[in-house]
Amino acid sequence: MKKMSLILFAALWFMVGCASGNRHTLSELESTQIKKTLGVEVFVDEEYRISRFLFWTWENNWRGDIRHLIQESSQKLENEFDVRLVLKNLQPWTPSKKAESLSHFRKMLGSEVLSGRLKRVDPVSLIIGFTGDSYGDGKAGNANSLSGVAVVKTRSDAKTVEHEILHLLGAHHSDEPSLMHPQQSRTTDEIDPINRERVKNFLFFTP
Repeated sequence: MKKMSLILFAALWFMVGCASGNRHTLSELESTQIKKTLGVEVFVDEEYRISRFLFWTWENNWRGDIRHLIQESSQKLENEFDVRLVLKNLQPWTPSKKAESLSHFRKMLGSEVLSGRLKRVDPVSLIIGFTGDSYGDGKAGNANSLSGVAVVKTRSDAKTVEHEILHLLGAHHSDEPSLMHPQQSRTTDEIDPINRERVKNFLFFTP
């Protein structure tokens, strides 16, 4: 009888250990869920492409530069919101006329996408335009909240791209120093709590 009790106790201990192990494994699986992805399509004007030409090496790697910026921005979104950016389209673009400002450039890009003049591969992807024109307004980028279209200038860093993409995901400008502050001198790597919630709410309802 005593021997039987020991066998039953050992069996019960083994079952509890397996159950604990399964819970641990499930927790690990939950922490490595497949991330939500957002498609990105990029259109690049001639001024930007020319500005990336390196005369001393006779090379122009504007495509590589933009891929790097999108990858850095994707890493930020992965860390903050568990969302990954997927570059689905990267192509040159020649605007039909000269834009008067950066916001006008953005509107022209959006209009040409809607009209079908610029072919996109995904009807729900985010649209980003890169321009080499300074427009003399001191701005590094331009986008309206939830507009679907953003533009950035030559020499923009990943922070600028992230800032404009967050606008497309529902973020607004913030008065406190943060990634969403409108002045580059007061821009930080952190997303303020209000905009964090705005983006989370948008992503929650995004397929």
